[in-house]
Amino acid sequence: MPQRSRRRKNRPRLHPTAPAAAVPKSFLPPDGMPTGLETIRRLWRAFCRRRHAESQFLCGQMYRRGVGAEASDKTALSWYKKAAGQGHIGGQMACGSIYEEGRGTAVDLKRALNWYERAAKQGCVDAQLKCGYMYHGG
Repeated sequence: MPQRSRRRKNRPRLHPTAPAAAVPKSFLPPDGMPTGLETIRRLWRAFCRRRHAESQFLCGQMYRRGVGAEASDKTALSWYKKAAGQGHIGGQMACGSIYEEGRGTAVDLKRALNWYERAAKQGCVDAQLKCGYMYHGG
């Protein structure tokens, strides 16, 4: 029976689109399941540093809603922009919404429309509807 090679001491590098199942075991508690808000936040941060768009979007949600972190629309917008820049539809919609409502920033309908158009080009029906309303309203 061939011997298994020993694991390197270096942590495995995750691909930016790696599924949650590929989380290094050092990030997980002994039973293997993430529990508690602090653990989940640490996991999200690890994936955010690896430019994982869904995790960046979820960090934005965390800051926008004040779950696990102090609510901050400005910080949420920065996370949403990172996800949206990679083509994440939820991030694009969230950026559009924040600019449209002026939460944590000045109301900027041109920027809002820009983000909605990006999501609409990817087939997001809600974004297409928002664009239609904005075009109709002038």
